Order: sequence, then structure tokens, then C-alpha cells
Amino acid sequence: MKLPPKNDNYRRIYAYLIQTRVLSQEVVSDFVHRRLIYEDAHKALYGRTDADGAATKKWLLDKYRGQGYSVGIELPEQGKDFNEMLLRKKADALAEKESEGVGGHEAAASSVQRRRRGR
Repeated sequence: MKLPPKNDNYRRIYAYLIQTRVLSQEVVSDFVHRRLIYEDAHKALYGRTDADGAATKKWLLDKYRGQGYSVGIELPEQGKDFNEMLLRKKADALAEKESEGVGGHEAAASSVQRRRRGR
């Protein structure tokens, strides 16, 4: 397998992975320093390439099936990929926890008020 040419800096990959994908800076730095990730120079120059798109995914399926591999696509329940799905689930869980906390506080306050009134 031949890897694409590497971009000459890591600014965009840091910004994307930390701000958009919500990975920790320590994790991204570790991967960069161990030379496990980098940005494709072509993507840096021209933005998204259809590799993010469905047509290329189908092309990859056909390519590897043609080489005798058993391949398939697993899709996330929601969002464009599994990381986005996990971020949405995390946000939903946090919102649910906060709404339960608000309801719990209201119930506790109501209980205190009833006790004060002797009920």
C-alpha cells in the first residue's frame, strides 16, 4: 500500500481532531509524534476529496472484493461516522442527566416546602 504525500505542517489536523472530533490534545500529539497520523497533502491543498464520500467507499468495497477479501460497511446508528454518533450520545446523556438533576432539585425543594408547611 502506498500512502499519500504528507502535508508539511500539522495545524489543520490538530484543529480538526481536537476541535471537531473532540479528541484530547495529548492523544493527537502522541499520535503525531509517533508518526501514526498525518494529513494528506492533497487534502490540505484541495479540501475534501469524494474519499470521504459514498462513491469512494463503494469503489473501495469493489476493489477489495475483487482481490478476494470479504468486506462490508458498518454504519453508525446516527451521524456521519461512529465518532459523531458517540459525541451525540454523550451530549444526549449529559442533557438527560442535567434534566434529571433539575427535576430532582425541584422535587427536593417541593419536599422541603411541604415539610415547612407541616404537610
